[in-house]
Amino acid sequence: MARWELREPHYLYTEPGTKWEYIETDRTTGRQVRKQFDVPQYFHHEAETDWTEFTTLANGQRSTGKVVVCNGHNPGPRDIIFKGDPTPGMQPIDDEAREITAKLKTKWNLPDKMFDMNNVGDYATNLADHFVQMQDKVNMQVQKMAEQRTEGMDKFMQTMAEMMAQNQQILAALVGKATQPAAAKIEKRQSRPIDEGRLEKLRANLAKARAARMVRMAKKVEAPVG
Repeated sequence: MARWELREPHYLYTEPGTKWEYIETDRTTGRQVRKQFDVPQYFHHEAETDWTEFTTLANGQRSTGKVVVCNGHNPGPRDIIFKGDPTPGMQPIDDEAREITAKLKTKWNLPDKMFDMNNVGDYATNLADHFVQMQDKVNMQVQKMAEQRTEGMDKFMQTMAEMMAQNQQILAALVGKATQPAAAKIEKRQSRPIDEGRLEKLRANLAKARAARMVRMAKKVEAPVG
């Protein structure tokens, strides 16, 4: 005998089964075509109408009850015979059912904290809690990565500002040196104008070098932290 108690709502294929019938009338011949399909039946463990075992009070009202299902091996008189394997939401009642559930635990591949054979009805709640915990871990990792990225970007901006200030000092020194008049040479020979083309070329080269350096630093900052 292999019997389980439903601890959660289930859709089960039963024996005898439940069928859904589709009827279509041919417009030409007027004949009806009937098609039947096997469909699962819905059972709720808290619905009195679904209880197979229950306690009746003196006034005839049902107080407590449960839905007991069986796989067809020596079922009880009111047991619901279902097709297929039991689910984590079914609590085994007898030894044969416990043995079958234990074998299926490997197939379900559920952590021990999510499945307790003695308290199977908490499976759906434990599953939801497991997903929430996994989401919390993902959110913490994302937040940590964002903080590391922000810290790296701050360092990059500080270094870039220092580099730009240094380049400005170098450029100012070069411009000052190039435009410094030579009083002695002016007196001996005709004054020579500053080579503006060469100065512009020097400025362009410095700008290119600065841009290349900034690109290299940006790549280092964006590299994933080990």
